[in-house]
Amino acid sequence: METLQNQVLYKIINDTCDKYGNMREDQIQDITEAVERCVAECAKETRKLIDDCQPAKLL
Repeated sequence: METLQNQVLYKIINDTCDKYGNMREDQIQDITEAVERCVAECAKETRKLIDDCQPAKLL
C-alpha cells in the first residue's frame, strides 16, 4: 500500500512540477522530500490514533 501511495505521490509531484518547466531538479527533489516527510508523519500519527482508539485485546 505504501509503495503504491508513493508512486502516486511521485507522479503527481512530477506532473505538477512539469507544468512550470523552469524548476531545477534540486527544487523538485526538495519538494518530494518534504511530501515524503509529511506522509510519513501522517502515517505515524494515524497508527498512533488507531492504537489509542482500539480497545486492548485480552488473550
